[in-house]
Amino acid sequence: MCRIDAPFGNRSLDEKKEPVERFIQALDEFEIQGNFRTLLIKHFSENWIDVFYTSSNLEEALATANKQNSEPEKCIALAFCQSINIRFRLQPFRDDESYSESWLFKLLTDVANTYFPTSPYSFYKAGIERHFSSYALFVRNHYGDEFFFTKPFFNDDVFGSLNNNERMGIFWDCFYFIAPPFDCLKYRSDASSLLKELLSLATSNVISGPHSEHSNSILLGLNFLKTWLKYDAEMGRISFDSSTFFWDSPWEKLESLIWQQPLDNEEIHSSLKNWLDNTKRELEKLLLLNFNLANASESESKQWANHIERYFGDIYRHLQIDIDWRTYEHDKFDIRLKNELEDLCSQLTREQLEAWIQWSVQQDFDRVLSNKQKLAELSKSSERWVCETFFVTWKRLFLNNLNKLEVEEQLHVLSATFPARRGESSEFICACSEWWRGLFSQFPEIDDFPKTLIPEWTITATRCLHEQNLLPYIDKSIGILRKEVTGACQPEEQKKHDSQLKQLLEGLDRLQPNKSFRHRLLLMRAYALPLSDESISLGNPLNQSNLTQWYIPVSDLATRLFEKPLDFKLTEPAESRLKALIEPYVTCTNDLAEFCLSRLRLRKGEKTSEKQYTAKQVVEQSSVWRQGYLKALTELGIDLNGKVHKAAYFIKQSDPDPDVRAIASECYKAVRRRTKKNPTIPDLKRGIIAAEWWLLICQRQDLELTINHEDALKTRRNLMRNP
Repeated sequence: MCRIDAPFGNRSLDEKKEPVERFIQALDEFEIQGNFRTLLIKHFSENWIDVFYTSSNLEEALATANKQNSEPEKCIALAFCQSINIRFRLQPFRDDESYSESWLFKLLTDVANTYFPTSPYSFYKAGIERHFSSYALFVRNHYGDEFFFTKPFFNDDVFGSLNNNERMGIFWDCFYFIAPPFDCLKYRSDASSLLKELLSLATSNVISGPHSEHSNSILLGLNFLKTWLKYDAEMGRISFDSSTFFWDSPWEKLESLIWQQPLDNEEIHSSLKNWLDNTKRELEKLLLLNFNLANASESESKQWANHIERYFGDIYRHLQIDIDWRTYEHDKFDIRLKNELEDLCSQLTREQLEAWIQWSVQQDFDRVLSNKQKLAELSKSSERWVCETFFVTWKRLFLNNLNKLEVEEQLHVLSATFPARRGESSEFICACSEWWRGLFSQFPEIDDFPKTLIPEWTITATRCLHEQNLLPYIDKSIGILRKEVTGACQPEEQKKHDSQLKQLLEGLDRLQPNKSFRHRLLLMRAYALPLSDESISLGNPLNQSNLTQWYIPVSDLATRLFEKPLDFKLTEPAESRLKALIEPYVTCTNDLAEFCLSRLRLRKGEKTSEKQYTAKQVVEQSSVWRQGYLKALTELGIDLNGKVHKAAYFIKQSDPDPDVRAIASECYKAVRRRTKKNPTIPDLKRGIIAAEWWLLICQRQDLELTINHEDALKTRRNLMRNP
């Protein structure tokens, strides 16, 4: 049989008399350990009788606490148990400030610091929520109203684990708690009082006087929203798109209320709407300015830049609305806009400013590369960043982006007009323009610059560089394009080549007419598409779609290329005037004959064998075209100091093709017997027209295209009838 005192073990059967010892005895008996024991000793060892009255109440409180699982839950259970003196239990709900001096406040403060140093919300959920009607009330009572506007409130560890709706629900509840006038939005009750206070705020710059208590409460609620947006944006917990924040929120309900509410005074109503818009824009600005881009992804940076661009666009539109353009000067508007931009940028971090400029540069690139239009503009850059304040940053980001592009894309970007913001100093504009021209002019000298892009670069260069310095590039570009049009091209590509040839030839027409004339004749020979129809007609000039862009009838080239400015005097002899009028056609005839001869010569270094040569030894290897050039020489009827008849004689003796030899013989005879020494302008024009007619026949025949010889003859006769 066991001893009857065994169940009591080592426990003292008598209560300790001294209060502190009695308290320690109770802790021992209920096996209170750890931080829980430390906290109880600190806060109750000397005053537990005042708090609990009796040992029985103390033991009951400890028993209640021990039913909880964790130490913080035990602390909270004991702090609010029924065994505590009721006057202490009611302290958190008194209107005076005695609670902050009470043992309960001090105990809970130590519990928070010990177990929940970074999460007041976890403290609240550990058991306090059973004693406070809302988290906001708990925060006010235990941390004070100021805590709502601090970073620790919003950076609570637990909030990071909640989903967005739960978290926003907590904060909107706090908003209602801080600003009770907005309760009517929550409960869909009468909103007249709220509207009255909002009108007071909206017209405060017109109607002077202190704000009412409710107005101050509204301002406090707005301040809470601003603080919320600021800290959440910094931590990346909230989207910088304000629409996602305000959607289905009290703010959206407020907007709906104001826009739907009929007010008698339209001016006051307008003031209220403006106040609402300005306040929302201020909240959007806070969201954008405080968004942390340091750890943002590339996609997030682009989205942020897009939103701040839209925000600044709103500023631009509001400035325009506020201005009476009938009396306002554009220069003043530019200055105001510049100041607004610089003020906004001064509030951005370095990462934010660069993200915005980077986005603007990319927007310009995308637009230029997608449209590929002539005289494209880098409009975002010119409107914002190409100015003394931001040029260094813009230039660095522009060049970084440019170097990431393919060479062809780089050319398209550099072909845009130079961007510069209005209102900048002439010195700055000149310096930037010089930099831009240098960047563009040196571009074709880079190692990997494709030869096929030289024509496009040259055409752009003619708009911004001295044309005379571009002569080698124009000459080279036409040669490159001639090779391109020799083969079959896609319609769009062909159209592009034709347009480029037209522009380049027009430039060469001004610089070196003789070289331009030769290029045009070489293009006629190389062109892979027919220049005339089956009747050897060039088509109707009124229907431009049927005409090759760069091709001009040879007789028209005579005056276009070789005519000099005429400045006749009344006293000048008629012979001098006639000579000046006929000179372009003489030059054209001679140059055309020289070109034909150059195509019939042997290649450099080639010699005949037994007075014969092969087709490969001749510059023009096509027998069809050799016939055509001989026919053209026959029609022109000039001997060029014997060069034509000597060449014809050589060809009729040595050419491998019998048809070429036969036509060469005809040419020789025609040139030798030509007796007309002073041809008229119509004579020369007929010779040029007839020569071109033969060359156009050769072009179609060489392309193996159909020729209607009857219609072709009619075309010739019509042209020769009235040259």
